Amino acid sequence: MRTVPADSSVGNYPSAVLVSPDGRFVYVANRFHDSVAVLATEPSLRLVATYPCGGEFPRDMVLGDGGRLLYVANEHADSVTGLVVDPMDGGLAPADWAVTMPRPTCVLPV
Repeated sequence: MRTVPADSSVGNYPSAVLVSPDGRFVYVANRFHDSVAVLATEPSLRLVATYPCGGEFPRDMVLGDGGRLLYVANEHADSVTGLVVDPMDGGLAPADWAVTMPRPTCVLPV
């Protein structure tokens, strides 16, 4: 299963994998592609879209606020960024904030 677009020439190393609380979507962090893939689970698992992760080398992710926010630890960007989750289509949009910290590799819900 590809987690980056078919026309992507960048080598990819997926890292964190999450399932939405309702089970309709799977989120996969794509290192080197610097994106988060959204996969739909119905009628079968398929790539819907990829979205910028807000940094470089997304190492880990966690869903928060009942699945409405996705927090991404961007190891090479020294930041944790927030993405707003669209509950209808699983799409992601920047939350317009980031927390700076040296080389985050793990993020936990609060």
